[in-house]
Amino acid sequence: MSSFTGSTSKLPTLLPGFNREEEANITVHCHDRTFKSVDVLDDANGQTIFRVSSKGASSLSWRRAISDGSGRKLFELRHMGYAMKNDWAVEDVEGTRICSLKHVNGMMAQNRSNLDAVIHGESAADDIGNTIEIRPRDRGALSTVVQYQGIELATIMNTEANDVTSLEKKGLDRTVWKARINTGVDISLHINNNMGKFSLRPSMGSRPSSGVFEKSSRPSSGVFSSSSRPSSGVFDIAEIPRSDASEASSRELADLAQDLKALADQAEQHKQHNLDNFVQILSHLNGLPAMLEHLGQIPDVVSLNQTIGQQSQQIADLEARLAASEAAHKEEATAHTTTKDELSHCKANVEAKDERIHHLKSLLTNIDQDVKDARLALETKDLELSTLKTDVSKLNSLVAFQDQEHAQLSDSITAKEDEIKQLHEGLAGNDAELAHTKTVLAQLDAQIESKNQELHSLRTANELTFRQLLESQTASMEQLFQQQTHTTDALTQQIVELKQQVRLQQHLEVNTPPASAPVSPAVSMASNAWGMPGLGMFGGKKPKMHKRSQSQIVIKAPHKFDVPVPTML
Repeated sequence: MSSFTGSTSKLPTLLPGFNREEEANITVHCHDRTFKSVDVLDDANGQTIFRVSSKGASSLSWRRAISDGSGRKLFELRHMGYAMKNDWAVEDVEGTRICSLKHVNGMMAQNRSNLDAVIHGESAADDIGNTIEIRPRDRGALSTVVQYQGIELATIMNTEANDVTSLEKKGLDRTVWKARINTGVDISLHINNNMGKFSLRPSMGSRPSSGVFEKSSRPSSGVFSSSSRPSSGVFDIAEIPRSDASEASSRELADLAQDLKALADQAEQHKQHNLDNFVQILSHLNGLPAMLEHLGQIPDVVSLNQTIGQQSQQIADLEARLAASEAAHKEEATAHTTTKDELSHCKANVEAKDERIHHLKSLLTNIDQDVKDARLALETKDLELSTLKTDVSKLNSLVAFQDQEHAQLSDSITAKEDEIKQLHEGLAGNDAELAHTKTVLAQLDAQIESKNQELHSLRTANELTFRQLLESQTASMEQLFQQQTHTTDALTQQIVELKQQVRLQQHLEVNTPPASAPVSPAVSMASNAWGMPGLGMFGGKKPKMHKRSQSQIVIKAPHKFDVPVPTML
């Protein structure tokens, strides 16, 4: 493949950063049958540049995550269902669909590996003319070319296919592929295309668990079994002349000839049995169109019928090729000499023919899988039709219910419009009342302002009057206090005189008999001042005074009166 020397700016790019300035050679190791584990190695340095991982089929949409060598997730390859014809979608880490893969012509056997990939732009118009074509170079799709607008981007070649059990225990990969990618081409784009291509080929990706060729009446070993492969021809003991070799060599040659003859007979029996199976398969395939008459108008079903017919023709071609191959084996066997070296050469030829038979077996397995997929597609189509009918019925019910709701909403809208008109009329009246109310409020505000001014004038006058009144009351109280102070001083003087008289009287009572003593004017005045009629302040009675308190009578002057100040308005 020649390197591309044109401008790389026009080449399609799935992810930026994976374009190389030189030609790239990579190897894809598919470890299992369902592509749950895939490693992509760079042949230049042997490092892993991409990894594919999957937890298996958890729903109808089987996802496979593609990561770079460091484990950073790049995008997901998502299969929309189990049928081969279903499309594949490439979604980025945010779940946005950035690329799509699909079959060119449905399930047709001759082009089941023809794929188209489209990298989506910002709009559907950007997708026009942006198709990447993936086309096989042979019927088995062992070699594939990737093109874009006539430019060859890459070639892919199958180098290993191990259709055996216990792959992991034997240390084998299910398939190994080599890819040569041109200069300036996005490697991630071809990893995406290759994964879609590998997954869409059941013969290379997954071994069918059962099929039309695996019947209960089929022998456990035969022409398609690796344990008993057919020989290159029918060998007879009589056709191998004895040589002058030793008796041991002759015995070995005789045993080998017997084994080859037994294998040839067994291959002939299995061939006849397989031919019977082919006839039964053809009868079943010929009966399929009658089963599909009621679905004849569906394009997918028509294409499936065409696929089945073409697969039947392919089966017949493979039968003819198998018969021709066995005839060629017999002719080659009769032409060989019986020498030991010639037998070794014959064994080498037999192994080569066995490889061709193994390849034919892979093709037959492809056909078997295609028939299974066709049947599965028919069942899926029936389920889709029933689901569509159910959905249509639900949609009709939903439309009727929505029509009823629409009528109710129309009535409700009409009623709401009437209410809105009434509200508008009420709002017009309210606007007039509001204007009148504003006018009244403005008048009231003017009156309140005048009242506030009057109140301020009254408050000022009241404060002046109150101050004058307070000053006059304060002067009166001070004058009254002075008068009370003089009165208190006079009373104190009288009490002192009274005490002296009492002491004198007590002294006289001790020396002279009691007699009525005249009351002095001072004592009489003191009695009148205290409001005590009679003799002195004790009313003619002898005061009972404690010795310690006889000289401790104190008259306290009244305190200055506290005049409360009224609160200002």
